[in-house]
Amino acid sequence: MYITAHRVTTSDGATTGINCFRHKHGYLLGVDGSWDNAKVDDIAYQHPGKLIAQDIGLPPGGNRVLSYLDVIAEDATPPDTIVRVLQAYELLIGSKDRPKVKFRDCVIVRFSLVLGLTGKEGLEYPTLSNAIAKLMAR
Repeated sequence: MYITAHRVTTSDGATTGINCFRHKHGYLLGVDGSWDNAKVDDIAYQHPGKLIAQDIGLPPGGNRVLSYLDVIAEDATPPDTIVRVLQAYELLIGSKDRPKVKFRDCVIVRFSLVLGLTGKEGLEYPTLSNAIAKLMAR
């Protein structure tokens, strides 16, 4: 399963929104603690899986991504496990020691934002995390 939430803005910066997508793979991904940023990129950009749900705040097309939160887990991972891992990762937000990719309870979390939003991680992360939790509940 690959779930991602993005804060996006139109090319002119006039409008922003949160877009969230949930994909399933139908096979085991082998998610474990050895996954690094490159492996997460492979799922996110090359093999996201079949789109099964989405919540669009700003229609795609020409938008710029300001921040994103990626979650990778096996398809059968319970939503409450994912939410629990997202909550645990939030405790690391703002820490100099926050890893870009974090593995816990068979769930991988990756969060990033553009340089212009540095220092606003504490606002961005919960917004994206809540968007994922909302999509998982559907």
